[in-house]
Amino acid sequence: MNRGERIKLDLFTPVKSEFNPNIVVTGPGIKSTDVLPEGVEIPEGMGFIIIESKLGEAEYEPFTPASYYYLSDAIIPVTETGTYYVGVFDFDNEGKYGLAIGYVEKFSISEWIGIPISVTRIRIWEGQNLLVVLAPLFFTVIIGLIALYMNQKTKNNLKTLFGFLMSFAGLLYIGSGISVFYQMINAFTKAFSESALITAVFASIPIVLGITIFGYTSKVGPRTVQTKLSLLLLSGLGLIFWAGMILGPAVVIISAMLPSKKINL
Repeated sequence: MNRGERIKLDLFTPVKSEFNPNIVVTGPGIKSTDVLPEGVEIPEGMGFIIIESKLGEAEYEPFTPASYYYLSDAIIPVTETGTYYVGVFDFDNEGKYGLAIGYVEKFSISEWIGIPISVTRIRIWEGQNLLVVLAPLFFTVIIGLIALYMNQKTKNNLKTLFGFLMSFAGLLYIGSGISVFYQMINAFTKAFSESALITAVFASIPIVLGITIFGYTSKVGPRTVQTKLSLLLLSGLGLIFWAGMILGPAVVIISAMLPSKKINL
């Protein structure tokens, strides 16, 4: 850290419990104003700050979406350039915590595309069962395919490779949007916020994209360059808006690369 910058720390936990860890920050230029707790070790010659936690009400986070209990929010001025260390401790209880550091979130392209996988890991970290996390997506695909097969107007679409792949991709898109709505409602059990409108918009976009994909299922294959470009655009938008758990956009790309001739299943 450089002199003049600020260290911003946000400590939170996914559940309300006796686990309320504190934060210790140490580094050059920090003057000790507290007694170092037993069991906490810091580099020799450095000062430290203890940031005590205070359990408050849960707060809704619209992009994950989720509701977390924030324990502390600290901003520490950097008075001397150097390396600073942050530790989290609670010697009496055990639990899960998250520590957000800094003011700005930046993602590489690969990190952005992989957010659906990262969010799934977050759900497991929160304590949710993987099967429960994936259930809305799974049931959307299964029930959707059954409904399409039972409908005489859409049944034939499933008999061609292109039609089946596009139907599958469309359901993956829609299922991912429904999953976000499910998690939003689940988060409401802890906290509610008007920022849920942001979540609703992000959840709706994959559903709209999925419905758009269904418009191509009756085609034999990607006959024209325009059709192929449209499919690639739908795939790209799916990756941008986290639709289809990465698999959906991949299936759309595969569909766009299929030959124009009819391939029956």
